[in-house]
Amino acid sequence: MLVARMGAQVTLTDYHPVVLSRLRANITLNGLDAAASVECLDWGASRAGDRARFRLLIGADLAFAERSAALLARTAQGLMRHDDGAGVFIYAHQERRAIYMGSDGEVKREPTDSGLDALLASVAPLQSRQIHTRTTADGERVSLLAIGTPEVIQRVPVLS
Repeated sequence: MLVARMGAQVTLTDYHPVVLSRLRANITLNGLDAAASVECLDWGASRAGDRARFRLLIGADLAFAERSAALLARTAQGLMRHDDGAGVFIYAHQERRAIYMGSDGEVKREPTDSGLDALLASVAPLQSRQIHTRTTADGERVSLLAIGTPEVIQRVPVLS
């Protein structure tokens, strides 16, 4: 909604009907009816030709598991504009490394964030570039990534 407030035409998406209803209500409450719309988006179910393609996609904390990360990657690629190579996906992600019981009975933690790893592997042939990172008080890393063609993501500035 901030991007809509700044003057861009924005499409907000989700799949759940309650979330879609709340998004519509928030758009109206913020006086953004002319700049923002809401659409249902079912990851992996829609084909790229069925939807508009966008120069900029923005998402946060969506790749929480390997399966959802692969669906997110496929959906983002389908929604990104390819005709001029200018599409970019700006993605904010808080690291999540699963905690599980090992076969030896000990509690273990994944060495890496498998959801983020799956997203980055699934966006090929697109590439990612970290444009900002910070560490939370509990030691988890939060990253802001640009995903797109090498030419496009090199033009996205690194934030300090």
